[in-house]
Amino acid sequence: MKKLFVGLLLSLLLIGAPLPVLAADDAIGLLLQKAEYWSRRDRPDLAREALNTILTTDPGNAQALARLAELEADQGNRARADALLGELARQQPVGGDTQRAASQAVNLATNRQSLLTEARRLARTGDAAGAVAKYKESFGGPEVPAGLALEYYQTLAGTPAGWDQARDGLARLADAPKAGQAEKLAYAKVLTYREASRRDGIARLAALAQNGPLSPDAKGAWREALIWLEAQERDRPLYDAYLAMVPGDKPVADRLAQATRPVSVAGRSRAAGYAALEKGDLATADRQFNAALSEDAKDAEARAGLGLVRLRQERFAEARDLLEAAAKAEPTAAAKWRAALDSAGFWQAMAQARSQRDAGRLDEAAAKVRPLTAKGGADGRAAWLLLADIEERRGDGSAAERAWRTVLAADPNNADALNGLSGSLLRQGRDGEARDLLASLSPAVAARLPSYPRMRAGIIRADAMAKAAAGDAAGARSLYAEALAITPGDAWLRLDYARLLLRQNEAAMAENLMALALPESGPADAAALHAVALFESERRNWAAVGPLLDRIPAREMTPELRDLRQRSQMEAAIAEAKRFGPMTRDRLLALRAQATGPETRGALAAALADAGAMPEGLALLRPELLRPQVSPAAQVQYALLLLKAKQRPDAAAILRQLDARADLSATEREAVDALRTAMAVDSADEARQQRNYADAFDALAPLFRDRPGDPVLTQALARLYQSADRPGDALALYEGLLRREPDNVDAAQAAADAALAAGKPARAQAIVTAALRRAPDDAALMLRQAQLLRADGNDRAALASLNRARNERLATLTDTGATPQSAPNNPFRNKAESVAAAVPEDGLLVAIETEREATRSALAPQLFAEGGLRTRSGSGGSSRLMEMTATAGASLPLFGGDRLTAKATAVRLDAGGFGNGAEAWRLFGSGMFRDVDNALKPADQQDQGVAFNLAYQRGSFQLDVGSTPLGLEKTRLEGGISWQPHLTDALQLRLKAERRPVTDSLLSYGGARDPLTGERWGAIDSTGGSIGAVYDTGLIGFYADINYASLKGINVANNDKLEASLGGFLRLLRTPTSELTLGANLTSMAYDRNLRHFSFGHGGYFSPQEFYAVTFPVEYRGQEGDLKYRLGAGIGMRYFREDGVELFPTDSNRQKALLALVPDRVTTDPAFATGYAGQSSTGIGYNLEGSLEYRLATGIALTGTVKLRRAADWTEGAGLVGLRASIGD
Repeated sequence: MKKLFVGLLLSLLLIGAPLPVLAADDAIGLLLQKAEYWSRRDRPDLAREALNTILTTDPGNAQALARLAELEADQGNRARADALLGELARQQPVGGDTQRAASQAVNLATNRQSLLTEARRLARTGDAAGAVAKYKESFGGPEVPAGLALEYYQTLAGTPAGWDQARDGLARLADAPKAGQAEKLAYAKVLTYREASRRDGIARLAALAQNGPLSPDAKGAWREALIWLEAQERDRPLYDAYLAMVPGDKPVADRLAQATRPVSVAGRSRAAGYAALEKGDLATADRQFNAALSEDAKDAEARAGLGLVRLRQERFAEARDLLEAAAKAEPTAAAKWRAALDSAGFWQAMAQARSQRDAGRLDEAAAKVRPLTAKGGADGRAAWLLLADIEERRGDGSAAERAWRTVLAADPNNADALNGLSGSLLRQGRDGEARDLLASLSPAVAARLPSYPRMRAGIIRADAMAKAAAGDAAGARSLYAEALAITPGDAWLRLDYARLLLRQNEAAMAENLMALALPESGPADAAALHAVALFESERRNWAAVGPLLDRIPAREMTPELRDLRQRSQMEAAIAEAKRFGPMTRDRLLALRAQATGPETRGALAAALADAGAMPEGLALLRPELLRPQVSPAAQVQYALLLLKAKQRPDAAAILRQLDARADLSATEREAVDALRTAMAVDSADEARQQRNYADAFDALAPLFRDRPGDPVLTQALARLYQSADRPGDALALYEGLLRREPDNVDAAQAAADAALAAGKPARAQAIVTAALRRAPDDAALMLRQAQLLRADGNDRAALASLNRARNERLATLTDTGATPQSAPNNPFRNKAESVAAAVPEDGLLVAIETEREATRSALAPQLFAEGGLRTRSGSGGSSRLMEMTATAGASLPLFGGDRLTAKATAVRLDAGGFGNGAEAWRLFGSGMFRDVDNALKPADQQDQGVAFNLAYQRGSFQLDVGSTPLGLEKTRLEGGISWQPHLTDALQLRLKAERRPVTDSLLSYGGARDPLTGERWGAIDSTGGSIGAVYDTGLIGFYADINYASLKGINVANNDKLEASLGGFLRLLRTPTSELTLGANLTSMAYDRNLRHFSFGHGGYFSPQEFYAVTFPVEYRGQEGDLKYRLGAGIGMRYFREDGVELFPTDSNRQKALLALVPDRVTTDPAFATGYAGQSSTGIGYNLEGSLEYRLATGIALTGTVKLRRAADWTEGAGLVGLRASIGD
């Protein structure tokens, strides 16, 4: 039926066409094409008819439902569109492509209606440019929809740059075969807007009048065109046609009379002037209008024309005066100049506000422009944009943001407002909001915004700055490069990137980067010159600053640039004066006459103070304070000198005066803040030196919270933390400072101290290495380097560094006359020893000697001996164990920091006896084959032997090879390799591969013999490896490890183990002599088989199928004189599960034989078993441990450790006592 209906329908549509019979799908496709055809031609009625025809025959057709929903939404019928979408949802699977696309299309169509409503509102308020932007956004493409073409072109004609396009578009509409009165009237009216086409427009309006009565709108347009026309005698028919219909219109009649008078020379010049103005030839128009006025000074039309020329030339004050004079001279024509006059007044006020802004008179500029924001349309938005810029410069980011958002509320795609707002958000650190702002722009809008690349680059620039601040220099460089690829002409972006490169000691690259900001030839942009000049000033290259600023045109020189130029000239002169050594003071004094401003006086006064001329420096600045309008900059400079002269009360008095001033600009407020910082630092340092840390912190903290990146505050706060034994906090601050000032050797030395105290040797080594390149003779830096080399295991290099440090320090003390007088040329005196003995009070030399002694001891051969005891709870003869050890060994240094250690360890293992329980006897070896009455009691389990081991170590790399004790039931080769490299200061990798004995029991350690058969079994080796990592910031840390091992023994079932642990720790206390750490640990372990038992084939070691433990450890380390100690404890919960297992897991025949005994034993032997039952357990686990090292004498130390651990269902305790001695050097 469906196909029949569609076929009949198509027959009606295509009657007479020699086409083959169409299938139903072909018919529906043709109707869909027809709907699309009429939709594109703005005939929604016919498109709707075609779609409804499809739905009549196929109500569930998804394409027709989707297209009709979009059509209804486009016509403003959202309810009907939603109903159609609902029907489509019932026909389509949820989330289907057609359904999703239809929903998006309906939303877009609804959005188009919103945009059209806003465009029409803007057009009614006179904002033609804003309305055109909205129309274009609603079109969704370059093509103008037919249904909107008339209103769009009428609006476009009201914009300065859109008239030509509007004229052409309306011409196509008016000349169309079916054009109506509306199209023809619109075209005629637009033609009257320009003098060149005005006659054509008047003729068309007259023609329309012949077809019937004109509307008031058409009649008004006809009348105004005749009044505006620069009429001549030949134009009489145009006026006659109008006056024939409206005979009493005096202004039009007067205009005709004026046109028919003989044309004067002035009239010809005036007409030529307007013609040139129409073409945009302002020079010709200017000349012609002036010629007309020279002929007739009272020619109001010529004066108004000249005013229009001045308006286009942006000479707004002259334009306003000329237009006002023209309006007074010819009041009847004043109305047509009113818009131009208002525009001239408005833009004159705007120009004045800009001048005040550029002169730094920001309050006046804001007051001037604020009333201008009341104007609507594009002019009002321009005023809001200027106000936003002024408020931003005043430091009122909130007011600037409100102004930008006001513009965006009226014009959401305003490029200047979007650019300004995004930049403000970035400067305020609100990067996320700036990113969201850009993300909200559609691709079409972004493509039309010229500033979009700069805005996008600004977001990337902010991300780069954040990464640089966080210490990720590589990431920051990558982002800066990305931003520069988007906006290569952004000189300020280049400056930020160059600053980062300077902090990384890549001056050459920074120079090349900034060089590209300027063209190879020709004039350079003022902003680029300013940025490059700042770059050179920050490098103290003042000689280069002046020539750069001289290239900026005078009209573009702001007060900021002028001050920078004067400062550069004075700094260059000061630098030249300092080249003359003893004559520096006199040469600086000779520069006083050139110091004419507060900035230059301040720079010279500071230089004089450094040269020992503090009174002259203060005297140079004092007149600035006596002026009626004293400069805040002068007050700040004077206060800083007073502070340097230790006159803090007087400096504080000036700071109070500055705080009371309400006329400070943003720049001046920054200078006052810098003074406040200097005052706070001076006060904090004094309190710190008195160990009054709380007062010192109170002096710094409020300022540091406001300006965490301030280098002066950073260094002061770092000194405080370091003095208060908080090196981790100090290091974090110093690292930030060194990123900004990599050449600050003093800060580098302090940072190395903090890093060393905070346990970050790699970072400290990097800091010291960089600092020594800048100060190769600094003994304190050499001492730090030696300490770091020792921490890294490189004792020989450390000793060499200490020897150099000692010699440098002794040389310095000798040069300062610290040594006593002695007989000259004494052949029996060692100069170095005499100097060292003569200056024992020198703290640095004492520290060098102490470290040197410790290093020499570490490089010497060592002998050591240890005695240990380990016990493990369990059943006598099997799981119980007591291990006694005695170790003797020697350790020899090899090359650099590596060391070779050899040792021998005597081991005695004792599992005890089995007691009198026959049940226990039968569970050992093959004992279960005997019944209870005939059970064989195994002998007491004991064994002993001597183990040997040879180990090599270099830094974090260790390698050893050895054996289990020779003399045990079974001796095996053992060994391992481990490496724990530091990938970063905080991140350490842990790698290990090893083969070790399983020491849970005597059976697993050395093996045993089956009392019944005499066979050996046990002696388990665990072969495997582990990988892990530790991340330690000094304050907190995290670690994770994963381990795999394969366990094999003699006549024991093979097993596999997988273990993982994860944990973290927090150091609550860390000083040079103590450390308190809390932690948390999660351990998981699983064995493939349960082999914990002691029958033949089992291994006698704990091997659960599931094991989980959560532990919370605490550890305290301390040092008191020659005693170092460590105390630790931990408690937690543990759970384990073991599977049931056969009695003989490795011997199926033995197990079958045992099973064959079941019928005989089941009633007579209750303790008979063929396997072990599984079990699970949950309980508390704990551990206690401690260690100590006591220095008995130089090179001799006593050591000891003790441990107690409860894990799973057994308890283990261990203790060790040792003695270590160094021999010679």
